[in-house]
Amino acid sequence: MTPQEEIESILKRILNRAKAIQALADQNKIDRKRLAKLEARNEHCYWI
Repeated sequence: MTPQEEIESILKRILNRAKAIQALADQNKIDRKRLAKLEARNEHCYWI
């Protein structure tokens, strides 16, 4: 493997890891929105 190929391989791994982290962050945002909705609904039920 040439140094150029090694660098490309490492960059690909970093990019894939970054994509995985981004996917987790997006999922986390969705989960937070869902949690906020559930909490709002819970507050509403609590007062009835």
